[in-house]
Formats: sequence, structure tokens, C-alpha cells
Amino acid sequence: MRFTSLALTRTLFLAFLFSIAAEKANCAGQESIPDLSEATLEQLGNVKVYGASKHLQAAGDAPSSVTVITADEIQKYGYRTLADVLKTVPGFFVTNDRNYSSVGVRGFARPGDYNTRILLLVDGHRLNDDIYDEAMIGTEFPINIDLIQRMEVIRGPVSSLYGSNALFAVINIVTRRGRDIDGLELSADAASFNTSSGTITYGRKLKELEFLISGTFYGSRGHNSLFFPEFNTPQTNYGIAIHADDDQVGSSLATISFRDFTLQGVYGTREKGIPTAPYGTIFNDSGTRTTDSHFYLDLRYQHTFANSWDVLARTFYDRYTYQGTYIYPSPIDPSQISPNQDFGDGKWWGAELQVTKTVLRRHRITAGGEYRDNLRQNQSDYNLNPYEPLLDDKRQSFVGALYVQDELTITKSLTP
Repeated sequence: MRFTSLALTRTLFLAFLFSIAAEKANCAGQESIPDLSEATLEQLGNVKVYGASKHLQAAGDAPSSVTVITADEIQKYGYRTLADVLKTVPGFFVTNDRNYSSVGVRGFARPGDYNTRILLLVDGHRLNDDIYDEAMIGTEFPINIDLIQRMEVIRGPVSSLYGSNALFAVINIVTRRGRDIDGLELSADAASFNTSSGTITYGRKLKELEFLISGTFYGSRGHNSLFFPEFNTPQTNYGIAIHADDDQVGSSLATISFRDFTLQGVYGTREKGIPTAPYGTIFNDSGTRTTDSHFYLDLRYQHTFANSWDVLARTFYDRYTYQGTYIYPSPIDPSQISPNQDFGDGKWWGAELQVTKTVLRRHRITAGGEYRDNLRQNQSDYNLNPYEPLLDDKRQSFVGALYVQDELTITKSLTP
């Protein structure tokens, strides 16, 4: 019944998109972005990146190896998730267990690490949660990939500026702005496995006010049947999982800028069926599934004062929830099921202040501090039939950090 209601919602949403698609022709197109695949080496070196040093600089001047993927490349090659993009980045590889996507760097990907050694940012906002520290890169990523203006992949440790998550890499997502849309933008897709998606985006720049609002729905029934040789017995349907691979996603993004202030809100939720019978659950039972939701509000102030003082201040509030339902046979009656409920509930807020100043022409000083208050880091787990509590962990913590970085330009071609 749950899938039927989601499918009906998706059908009505797509019907609405198609009914107003004719209006799209009257909307102005987005600004064109240079195709990096056709750029010269000199042009590639001058591409501006932010994530390497927390300020805009040419990629050739960044103190790290940086790969930039633009919106044009995402559209040209048909990438649908961050995992799709990262598969093409040199030194990165991605695996998927039909629930979550995991990324490895330079041959290293520790099982069960939840991508904790990768820092994921959206317009500079940290997206790793406060419970598992996970960077979500599959359909569980809470922003439609078509809203990405560019994606910066900074290799190597950048922990002096970002903290311990930035051990292998920093991935900074820069989203599109209202001027990039300049009107109404609609899109709808249909594919095999009863897959469909639709997006409505509206953006404008009106003098000092700029805004973008977008909503997306994606749904897929997944493979009707999947064969797993490990379960090839008569008791487990000869290793065939039926209708257990569905994926349902909803997300929204709103960004409003006025002068030096930018307010951004993001909400994304994903429910995924798991056909692989993880952790010894009953094979070929579509009730085993996970749901992940992430919401945040981020208020940012950025201004360049006289004498080239660059100031960035932000405050933010995040909420992340996880629910896993795992179907086991009941220990009382093996013919009955005993669902296991697994929960994660995180809530945190924080603030950041950063000042950048060029001193004596050759020194670019970046100094700042960040504070994050983890208001809730709760985990619980219990069986239902019969009821049996297994975990009830409630925690709180905080993180504070100060940093100073000096970029010394010895010559135009040498920066230590």
C-alpha cells in the first residue's frame, strides 16, 4: 500500500509537469558554463575553486589536486547521483550494496566506514551527520543533482581547515543561483523498472534580491526479480528476490540572497528497499528497508571590506533521522515475523567565522573558528515480536576549533 500511494503521488506530479511544460519555452535559459573537456591547460588552471583553501582561487594555485565537474558535464554524460560522478574522478572508486553507496580513494575503502573520511559540503555547509559522520553520495543525497552548478573534488588531507573528516578528500557542491535559472524550469523523466522523476525549479534575480526554489520527486520500482546465488535453495525462492529493490526520493531546495546575506534551506528524504537480506534477515521479504531524511537551514554573511578584508560568517541548524526496518523470523513462532526497528536521530547547530586578508602582498592569511553543538545523537534498536530492547543510547557533544593558514607566494609560479 505504501508503494501504491507513492506511485500515485508521482503520477499526479508528472502529469502536472507535462501539463505546464509549454510554459518553459517562454523562460530564459541559464548562463552557459565553459565545457572543461574542450578547455586548454591554461584555461583549466584558471578555473576558480573554493574548497581547497576556503576562498576563491585559480585551480592551478590551489594547494591540492582539484577536479572540477560542471553542470554541462553532468548533463552531457547523464550522471544522476554524486556516486555516478565520483566513479569518473581519477583515484576514486564507488561500490553499492543496493542500499548505500560507498566511496574509496586511492585503493582504500574500509568496510563499514560510512564514508567518514570524506567531507561533503554544499555551498560550504557541512553535510556529514552527527551520528554516523556519513557522507551520503547516492540517491540518499538530499539535493537534485541537476541543481549543481559545479562540483569541486579536492584530494588529500585538508584537516587544518575542515577537521578530521577531510582525510581523503573534500567534496564541495556549489548549487545554482536564481540568475542561472531566470524563470521557470521543468523536467520529467521516465525509464525502465517503472522509474520516473520530475522537477520544478523557479529562480530570479531582482536587483539586490536573488532566489531559487526547487522541488524534486524520484521513484523506481527497481528490478522485478534479482538472483543471488548465496540463497539458491527451495526455502529461499531459489535465490530470487521479488519486488524488493524499490527506491523513493523527495527533495527540495530554497536559496534566498539579499545583498551580502544568503539563507538556504534543504530537505531530502529517501526510502530504499533492500533485496540482499542483510544481517541475516529473511530473504525475499520486501519489508526490509531504510529511510534517511536530512534537513538544514544555513544563514551566511559574506562581505569584502575596505583594504581587502574578506569576512565570512554563518550559522546553521541541521536535523538528520534514520529508520531501518529489518525482517527476522520470530523466535516464538518461526512462521511469524519479528521486525527489528533501528533508529538514529541527530540534531545540531553551529556557527562559523572566517577572516581572510592579504598582508605584505605575498601572505594571504586565513583565520577563523567554528563551533558545533550536537544537541542530539540518539540511537535505539528493538525487536517487536516479542518486544525486546537492544539499544537505547542518548548522547550530546560539542566541537570547537580554531585555525590559521598562511599562503606565502614566493613567485607567481611557486606557492609552498
